[in-house]
Amino acid sequence: MSSTSAKGAPGSINPGPATGWLITAKFALGGRRWTKGEHLLIHAVNPERGSGSSSSARLNLLRRAVALGGLDAPCLYLTSAGFFGCTAFEGNSSGGLAWPGVSPSEEASLLADLGAYAAVLRNGVWLAIGVDRSGCYEAQELWWFRGGESTRQHRFVRNQTPMADRVVTIGSFKALGFICGGIFGDHGIGCAIPDDIRGIDVVVDPAHASMNRQRAPAASVSALHPRWAFHRTIRHLGRYCGAVFAHARGADTTLVRNCNNWIVYRGECPFLDPPAGTRIH
Repeated sequence: MSSTSAKGAPGSINPGPATGWLITAKFALGGRRWTKGEHLLIHAVNPERGSGSSSSARLNLLRRAVALGGLDAPCLYLTSAGFFGCTAFEGNSSGGLAWPGVSPSEEASLLADLGAYAAVLRNGVWLAIGVDRSGCYEAQELWWFRGGESTRQHRFVRNQTPMADRVVTIGSFKALGFICGGIFGDHGIGCAIPDDIRGIDVVVDPAHASMNRQRAPAASVSALHPRWAFHRTIRHLGRYCGAVFAHARGADTTLVRNCNNWIVYRGECPFLDPPAGTRIH
């Protein structure tokens, strides 16, 4: 992989350390906001656009995120899509992506590093890590590791993994995983709501960068503009379950696409103004 300036170029990485944000949600069974009884913590690890995107920088960011979020089980740390293998450059565009990718020769090393890290975590702590071999849909994956285990537990491939194989049980909770726009079937398997989420507590989706939505929280789920696809899906999901979306985003939180409001509690408006989240320096 070649290092370039922050403006970058196809096949490049952003050099230097990675920074970002940690956003935490606490769910009750059924995906509602937790008030009592059993709970599931989900921590979204959102890297900052323009900060480091090398594998070593991102692994270090993951470690720092877990140190901030803690190991209260059951919990899940969900990274953005392409946390390893995709670069999101500085700026406010929903584009600005490059895919240096994770090559076959690098995959073994990354698997070993993530497995060694997961092995020392507490039982009941899960990692869901976005890994992109390239920008092609079939090369975008979600790797699952469980605390106390050194081997990868699950591997989801965008638009290829059957729906029945996308369910991961975490304690008493069932999580259903997608990768970026695959949730609404942009080039293959999508989520048919509500049929595919019966019995699911939380949907998790690592997205790539700066998910767009229009600015009026009350807009109809049936709005057809393609830039509102995540908005429609998030509002629809909230009727039946909870959801967490992680994505690479910029530092300007006055822009809707950079807000930390990609937490969905069942039965609640998903676009309430959220707290700023925890900065990962």
